[in-house]
Amino acid sequence: MKKKLFAFLLILTSLTFSPLYAGKDKARVIVDTDCDMDDMMAILFLLKRKNVKLLAVTTTGTGMTTWKHTAPNILSLLKLAHHPRIPVAYGAKKSLSPYSSFPSSWRKGIDDIYDIPMPKSRVKPSKLSSWELLAKTVHMSDEKVTLLCLAPMTNIALALKNDPSIKENIERIIISGGAIKANGNIVGKVKGVTNHCAEYNVFLDAKAAQTVISSGIPITLVPLDSTEKAPISKNFYEAFANTKRNSSANFVFEVIKPFVKAQPKTSVYLWDPVAAAVLSDPEIGSYEKMNIVVSQKDGECYGCTERSELGTPIDVCTTIDTVDFYSLFFKTITRGN
Repeated sequence: MKKKLFAFLLILTSLTFSPLYAGKDKARVIVDTDCDMDDMMAILFLLKRKNVKLLAVTTTGTGMTTWKHTAPNILSLLKLAHHPRIPVAYGAKKSLSPYSSFPSSWRKGIDDIYDIPMPKSRVKPSKLSSWELLAKTVHMSDEKVTLLCLAPMTNIALALKNDPSIKENIERIIISGGAIKANGNIVGKVKGVTNHCAEYNVFLDAKAAQTVISSGIPITLVPLDSTEKAPISKNFYEAFANTKRNSSANFVFEVIKPFVKAQPKTSVYLWDPVAAAVLSDPEIGSYEKMNIVVSQKDGECYGCTERSELGTPIDVCTTIDTVDFYSLFFKTITRGN
């Protein structure tokens, strides 16, 4: 076991990565999130990337975290990461589609951030709604902005509806969501129907997802096909357990600990950190142009991301280099204080 762990740590510390847009300034980024634990790990990762400048975080209550906990939880996370002044807003309470949240039994632990000790931020959420903060931030940026969508895309759809001019200053939208060849991750029967092809972020607001994908803005979809290449593994856990941890690395360690203990009964993946890594270091992925449409037909295919001649051409991250991803994430999170 010690030999395997040593080899894993050696890989994590030996690889180097090229910067995003070599020779250019930092990518300007807005993260839209439902404040799940993998979202939080993705945000911590971006805050430590030297080629990324996080401009704002918009939250939504249409995903994993209940609305009232969304902005306060992110403000606590930003204080933990020593970036307390990044603006954060409350977002949509209701989906534009029939399904608006995860199973209620899943949400309590997320609302409480699994009882991980967190600093209390004195910074108040923005007085603007999420879509308003997003639009204002896009317009005020001196360079085009990249959106990283880690949640149902209700806020983004509202922003596009209420202020279509934001398209002119958006570089790209990177979406953590969908499934192409991979199985979906919808649990149980929804309205009496079992769904095998949809992914939760798209499923919970299929209408919003279709609005965003068909907006004409360049899109990179990071579906389950690629994000499930990066499970929370025992070696990954032990790498954090056996290194000196800063506040961000300790948070990641505390998040992944219960999932490792639950193995092999359950498998959990680094879904949103993979999408964040694709944003900052796109060379970790492989991509294919596909015409994609989001199904809104009731039944077993509702919310599925389907290839269709009538779909919108977007870039799909079909797979990632798993070793490179683990190395990039570990080195980034454990860097600095």
